[in-house]
Amino acid sequence: MGAVLTWTKIIEGLLTQLIAIGAWFIIIDFPDKAANKSHFISQFDIQLIKDRINKDRGDATPDLPHTWGNLGKHFLDWKLYALCVFFWHSSHLRYTLANQLTALSCLCPQQCQRKHFKFAQKVFTF
Repeated sequence: MGAVLTWTKIIEGLLTQLIAIGAWFIIIDFPDKAANKSHFISQFDIQLIKDRINKDRGDATPDLPHTWGNLGKHFLDWKLYALCVFFWHSSHLRYTLANQLTALSCLCPQQCQRKHFKFAQKVFTF
């Protein structure tokens, strides 16, 4: 059983790597770099995309060079920490419920036998 799971993880990992390598060549870069790499997007389209990004979020032009000041500006943004807390709360609740429901299902012998818990037959014999 362990070898099957190991090979399953290896095959899934290889497929993920192949998809990632293919995506590296297929997905177009941000508009400021797309003009140099691809020929299917025109300068007019690039400018249109940049204008839409600037209208939406205002960062079509990268803030280069990467300095500690630029990094600190992004790390001091409160929205970053709010999103981290929201994600942590949603995933924490999900995993807590999943673990608790699995543990609570052991109180019912039929559920334990359905989930193939080995100790269910020893503990819940009346």
